[in-house]
Amino acid sequence: MKLNSLGFQELNRKKFPGSLDPSEIYSIIYLLKKNKINLVIESGRQYGYSTYIIGKYCNINNIKFYSIDAGWNKNIDLKSKRTLSRIKVKYVLGNFFFVIKKILDSHRYEKIALIVDGPKGTRAFCYCYSLLINYNNLKFILFDNFFYKGGG
Repeated sequence: MKLNSLGFQELNRKKFPGSLDPSEIYSIIYLLKKNKINLVIESGRQYGYSTYIIGKYCNINNIKFYSIDAGWNKNIDLKSKRTLSRIKVKYVLGNFFFVIKKILDSHRYEKIALIVDGPKGTRAFCYCYSLLINYNNLKFILFDNFFYKGGG
């Protein structure tokens, strides 16, 4: 797959604060390919830069893509939806801790990758560890931007 086809050239990363670094995105794509993932679930969409590029890869490779976000900031959510209007992504509005099990339960027969982005604190580690134990089809979890400002 050519890197330009993923959309790095289409978006100016400087306009998307807090987004994953391109090297992190390449690592995720490598893991998706290596593990033959059928479904990617991302939690923490913010402006949509990483979502767009990973989602575009998923679209090209016929991988389902879910994006969970609490939607607390309507302006950021609107900008994100505009950015992502060119790819197929299933939006899930809600708190990660309350919606993730429902999504995992409804996709028990798919190989799933989970991207946990945004400041969810240390309880997200414990919670995700329990998800790995209880869902054999959950192949890997990547954490980014883990702590609240000032630690937590």
